[in-house]
Amino acid sequence: MTLSAPPGSSDEPRNSTGATVGRSVWYLPLAVGLVTFAAFAPALRNGFVDWDDGYLYISNPHWRGLGWSQIRWMFTTPLLENYVPIAWLTLGFDYILWGLRPVGYHLTNLLLHSGSAALLYVIATRLLARAAGLTGWPLQAGAVASALFFSLHPLRVESVAWISERRDVLSGILFLATILLYLDSTEASGSRQRRLLLASLGTYVLAIGSKVLVVTLPLTLILLDIYPLRRLPLDPRRWFERSHRPLWLEKLSYFVLGATGAAIAYTILHRDGAVQILPFGDALGKFAFALWFHFRTTVVPIGLSPLYELPPRMDPLAAPFLVAGIGVIAVTVAAILLVRTWPAVLIVWAHHIIVLAPVSGIAHAGFQLTADRFSYLAGPGWALLVGAGAGVLVRTAQGRGREAIVARGGAVIVALWLFVLGYLSWQQTQIWRTTETLWHAAISEAPDCAKCHATFGSWLMGHGQEMAGLEHLYQASILRPDRPMAYGLLGQAYAQVGRLPEAVAAYRQELALRPHMTEAQMGLGTVLIRIGRPAEAIPYLEAVIRLNPRAGVPHMALAEAYLALGDLDRARAQHEMLRELDPVEAARLGNRIAAATQSR
Repeated sequence: MTLSAPPGSSDEPRNSTGATVGRSVWYLPLAVGLVTFAAFAPALRNGFVDWDDGYLYISNPHWRGLGWSQIRWMFTTPLLENYVPIAWLTLGFDYILWGLRPVGYHLTNLLLHSGSAALLYVIATRLLARAAGLTGWPLQAGAVASALFFSLHPLRVESVAWISERRDVLSGILFLATILLYLDSTEASGSRQRRLLLASLGTYVLAIGSKVLVVTLPLTLILLDIYPLRRLPLDPRRWFERSHRPLWLEKLSYFVLGATGAAIAYTILHRDGAVQILPFGDALGKFAFALWFHFRTTVVPIGLSPLYELPPRMDPLAAPFLVAGIGVIAVTVAAILLVRTWPAVLIVWAHHIIVLAPVSGIAHAGFQLTADRFSYLAGPGWALLVGAGAGVLVRTAQGRGREAIVARGGAVIVALWLFVLGYLSWQQTQIWRTTETLWHAAISEAPDCAKCHATFGSWLMGHGQEMAGLEHLYQASILRPDRPMAYGLLGQAYAQVGRLPEAVAAYRQELALRPHMTEAQMGLGTVLIRIGRPAEAIPYLEAVIRLNPRAGVPHMALAEAYLALGDLDRARAQHEMLRELDPVEAARLGNRIAAATQSR
């Protein structure tokens, strides 16, 4: 990334066509990074939020540091169905510097995202020169607009302001670094080209180790080869001509690495039972919705939320999915019709589809229909389109006449648009301040989000706000009566506040939907003992023990049921089992059995 002389000078670098490339003067990528950092600076006051952060960092001691035991854990343990050892390495380093103070983790996220903005600026100077024929200050202005449109967009907030999405911003900067090195390799030859390709493959490996979603990158490189690099023709029938074979061989290593990463990710998800294969109609509706949602919110970023809940069924003919399908078809047709005059539109749309496909297709995991963070890798494509338009406006504005006046007005509108995006991101970043602000914002945006109510309700129950928590959990069960977990959480909440008959009813509803749920069986058995119905509790506790014979808690509860029934022999049998499993609880139970024996 050699820095050039000021744009317009006679020493400005040229590409193979002889056009001036106008690579960045040093202060522009720095300025882009600083503006990005400033827009997301409120994140430095944010904490950990109880939306993966608690489980991943607060309750999990294994990642804290960079000793051998921590590094071994990072490279051998997928957590929440994610295998991201490189991301864990950066978090372990943060722990050495900051302990568990969240400001340090947010700072690293901000620095990574700001670095991505600077990298995209440099990439834009290469691509916009080829695609739009821009040189000099119009090229620099277009590159700045590209970088800021990507980095300041509110769709980036979830990735930057949520500590758990370290994998997103880290894989993002490595994704862009891989592309930049690849672009450098296309302008080199011989041993230098081989070194650059090897370096590009190295950053790609690190990106896969940060987040597996980057496995689509080889297809992005092929799109770049088509346009604006023009190493492949627009006509796909000519792609596999003999003259293009070296280009495909060049991609082979990328495809092998991507396929390996995808296979590892799928194996982990399948092993943990996290993958749900959707019916074709549901998958089609979900895919269309995701494509349209991220296109629409890229243009008009309103109505953003931390969670867009997956509905019980995604009927392609239902209004939200039908509108999305029509929108996707319209954009696709428009991009194809424009391919001869503006091929960049079709290339960017194809990139949009490719990047979103792994998280929007037939294989589904999680509660979300889609998520803001899924757009992180799709964002640079749209940003380059915006940058090309901005650069053309600046070039036209340098002239005279009516067109120049209109172009100056257009450039001002683009600048105002970027300012508004930065302001919206500044505001959006602050909803991630605490768990409470996060779920208040989510429920305010989507009052019918059952998962939002359930998660917030559980958090409130654990933080001394039991009545408010119970209200949210009850609302979750009303919104999603088909979801067993809603009743299980409600049962726990009722038991916690002493409303035991209602807890029994909630647990029974959960078991009606999921008969072998051990947590519900255990909860119901415990509550039945508390309300004086130990005989009814015994079958549920025995079912738990059959599935988890080495767990001490159900043995203890079963012994209490037998004590309540006066069956000391069976209570003693449970005591003997418990002595091996949990000596502390066994001693407490032994005292109760002894007292019961003496009272006879």
